[in-house]
Amino acid sequence: MERTPDGKFGEGNKAAVGHLNAYARQVARLRQAVLSSVTEDDLRQIVQAMVAKAKEGDMMAAREVLTRIIGKPPESPDPDSLDNAERRLLDEKFIFTLRSDGNGKP
Repeated sequence: MERTPDGKFGEGNKAAVGHLNAYARQVARLRQAVLSSVTEDDLRQIVQAMVAKAKEGDMMAAREVLTRIIGKPPESPDPDSLDNAERRLLDEKFIFTLRSDGNGKP
C-alpha cells in the first residue's frame, strides 16, 4: 500500500516517516568524527593562521576569512532587467494603493 485513503504514506512505503537516508547518516558520522577531532584551541589556531596569511596578502585566505565573517556578497542585478524589475515594483505599489483606503491599510 503506497498511500492511505486520507493521503498519508502507507505502511511499507519507503518514503514514509522513519525511513532514513543512508548517505545522510554517513555524512553525519563523518561530520561527528571531524568535530570530535578538532578542539576549540585547534580551531582558534587555524583561524589565526588564516588571518595572518590574509594580512600577508594571500587573497584566497583573505576571501575565506571575509566570507566567513561577513558572508558572500549579494549577486549584482542584471542591468538588462533593471527596467523591468522597477516597472514591476511600481505596478505592485500602484495595485496596493488602489486596494488600500489611502492610509496604506487594505
